[in-house]
Order: sequence, then structure tokens, then C-alpha cells
Amino acid sequence: MSETTADLLGIGEGFRVWAVGGTSAVTSLLRPLPEGVEVFDHDANDLDATVLLADDLDVLADQLDDALPRLSTVPLVWACFPVATVSPEAVGEAVHDHGWGATAPLLLDETHAAMRLAQD
Repeated sequence: MSETTADLLGIGEGFRVWAVGGTSAVTSLLRPLPEGVEVFDHDANDLDATVLLADDLDVLADQLDDALPRLSTVPLVWACFPVATVSPEAVGEAVHDHGWGATAPLLLDETHAAMRLAQD
């Protein structure tokens, strides 16, 4: 069996995930989800992961402004974006402006990539 997007992002059974950018959009990208995963459309207590999903850099920048100040204790933080409209370099610069860093992009499928974010 091939790895799922959730597998690639390290999202495991019973994880609590904040979906920034729309619960249904993030859930669709992550499907199939491991058993017991809870996906929230808002910040919640005891999160295991946060997935930001944006179709363009302006939306991602707004999401970063809103979410990053609340994510210092979340172990997994990912920014997902369409490779056709958002460059990894631009994501890295936007994240850096908030005092965070980003890994090299990981291709999730033929249209989306993800970069793991962490505080510098």
C-alpha cells in the first residue's frame, strides 16, 4: 500500500489537527485519515498538528499572521499549497518574516506540496 498524505505529514491515529483554510479542503487533501483523527476548523487545546492550506500566497500570508503566534507548542505544523501557483521560495520568505523556518517542499500529489514549519 502506498503512503497517504496523512502518512507523509506524520499524522497518526488519534491526532487532533487544526485545519487552517477550511476543514473540508484540508480533510480532502489528507484523506484517508488514520483512525480517530479529529479535525478542527479552529484552534483547540492539545493539538498534535496544524495544516495550513492556501491556494495563493496572499491567503497563506493571512493564515500565517493569524495562526503562527498560537502554534509554538504544536509539534507538527505544515503549510500546503498548489505547486502551480505558489513557489516554495515565497513560502519560505513569508514564514521567515514570522521568525519561523521551513523545510524543503514535499510533493503530496500532482498538484500540492507541503513544507514543515518550525520556529527559528
